[in-house]
Amino acid sequence: AQSRRGGDAREKRKQEQTHVVVGFEAPGYHEPASWAASVFSSAIGGGMSSRLFQEVREKRGLAYSISSFNWSHSDTGATGFHASCAHKDAPELARVALDCMAEAVENLSDIETRRARAAMKLGLLAALESPAARAEQIGQRFMAQTGDPTGTGMGGSKKPNLRAEF
Repeated sequence: AQSRRGGDAREKRKQEQTHVVVGFEAPGYHEPASWAASVFSSAIGGGMSSRLFQEVREKRGLAYSISSFNWSHSDTGATGFHASCAHKDAPELARVALDCMAEAVENLSDIETRRARAAMKLGLLAALESPAARAEQIGQRFMAQTGDPTGTGMGGSKKPNLRAEF
């Protein structure tokens, strides 16, 4: 296993708002805990009813937008949050959001977990209807019906040789 080291990166630009991103190492997708990390991320920052949105944006007015993320890769992952805010609010926003995440680790409710899972399921089903997903389905069906004897992705078999072509 590789040794990982955290860090701090800041870049100053002349912009009207500050973007705050805080991340932590999370399980890779081969680890069973990666699914729990995805549900946790959805629960704390996956929508307007999430803890981060309610506490940081609605209750305290510290952010224009805030959401969480969880990215799983084969050997590691990252989880955390991204927010945009007024420059003066960045330090308090980071503190409040981190406190909110820490509190959720200790007492995330069953209702929040169920809501997060339902939102993830809905997101998956909705993604199946996207233009990109539909184009992929059409392409897969085309290739399954016509084969690809030339390896060009153009199809063309009269009778696909499934063993040879796929």
